[in-house]
Parts: sequence; C-alpha cells; structure tokens
Amino acid sequence: MSIGSTDFWRMMVEGRLITTDESELLRAEYAETTSGNSDEAVRLAEWLIGQKRLSQYQARILLAGKGGRFVYGDYRIDDRISSGRLFGLYAATHLPTGHSVLLYSVPAATVELPRNNALLNSQVAAAVQAVHPCLSQTNQLVDFGKQKFVVMETLPGRSADELLADGKRVSIA
Repeated sequence: MSIGSTDFWRMMVEGRLITTDESELLRAEYAETTSGNSDEAVRLAEWLIGQKRLSQYQARILLAGKGGRFVYGDYRIDDRISSGRLFGLYAATHLPTGHSVLLYSVPAATVELPRNNALLNSQVAAAVQAVHPCLSQTNQLVDFGKQKFVVMETLPGRSADELLADGKRVSIA
C-alpha cells in the first residue's frame, strides 16, 4: 500500500507522535527542503528520521498505512524487537525523563478473567521487588484500558547465552 504525505502527516498526529501545531511547523520546514514531488511519503519519512522526529519502526508502520497509537501515557514506542532474547518486546522512551525502557504488551486474553488479572498484578508486584544487578528491573504495570504494559529497564550488554555462544566465560559474582 502506498500512501501520500497528507495521510502520513495525519497518521503521525493521530498516533500522537506529533501535535497538530508541530505538524504545521514541520510541514513548512519540509516544504523548504524539498524540490519536485513533496507528496512522496517515503521521502518525507526519510527526512523525519534524519530530523530525529521519527524512528525507522514508526516510519515503517506509517508507510504501510497502518497508523495506530505510538504513545501510551508517558511512553512512546520507538521499535519492536523482532529477534533475539527480547523478541516481541517494544523499545520505548519514558517521555518525562527521556530514559529508554522496554515494554511487554500483556495479551488481552491474559487479563480477560479477573483471576488472571489479579495474578498478573501480584506477579508484577513481586518482580518490582526483585532487585539484582543481573536482572532487568521491572518498574511497573501500566493500564491503558484495552492495553496493558509491563515496564522494564533496558540493560546494556549481552545475555549470558550470547556470551557463552561466543565461547566467553560467565561468572555470577
């Protein structure tokens, strides 16, 4: 599916990536830099990525015409991890602090039953209490109605599995 720049701008605003006012300012700035066909959404996306106003992931979703929300409360989804140990998690930014976090999207089926919802809440509460340098800290469970996320910190470096695969020694000290 090919979309035009008008739809691209609209979906950015609807996805809460930019405000309507920001859209107008960016449109004017983009118009000054383009020559020829300024309706080409791919060129617009590349420009916005270069301006650090859009991530590759966000651009890919918007260019596919899918749109949708990218901002949930204080969190902006920047990427979906598609391989490795964090497969399926979202890389996100905590907007008030600018910190990178990971978001685990809780499947709706997991919390449809009140018993499952209570179990999820108790498991997240226990995970929040588990503090260790070798663990990714679980920060909280955030509830946006139909969508719930477990918020976790990002840890730099590689997993023990990755180190062992490279023949490295792993110590638990």
